[in-house]
Amino acid sequence: MTKNKCETICLGRCRPTYLTNFRSIWSGLLCHLRRHLVHQDEPISHVCFIESGLASVVATSSHGKTAEIRHVGREGVTGYQVIMAVDRAATETFMQMEGDGILVPVEPFLQAVKETSIRDFFLRYAHTLRIPTKPAIDSDLKPASHSDFIPAGVPI
Repeated sequence: MTKNKCETICLGRCRPTYLTNFRSIWSGLLCHLRRHLVHQDEPISHVCFIESGLASVVATSSHGKTAEIRHVGREGVTGYQVIMAVDRAATETFMQMEGDGILVPVEPFLQAVKETSIRDFFLRYAHTLRIPTKPAIDSDLKPASHSDFIPAGVPI
């Protein structure tokens, strides 16, 4: 990855002026296997646009069971919760397959997306990830609900 090339679908759909803003604040990242990109219940410090490889998003229920609930590849971004004014995630995200990424610190990212159209783009992306999923990790006990995956400190 270089500052002149962008291999992510998510960033590739942005207008060139937005890419210019992002290029000034991003850095390349080698995403080795099992590298954590977002830690559960810890402040999100960076968003990461995956250029190659694959990240897994894993939820842990209140009963301690885990389920992989989605993947993030070239189409997306990790740490997307910050666009919704949430500073930590109820899930963890780590690399499932090695690759490269574009790492952007949260504060400069939020400054860069202040413009309505780019903010709306990322909000629509975040919305698609928030469509309810029903992981069956508690199926032997009871159906899992979203409250099983929301940390106690996060208002609903």
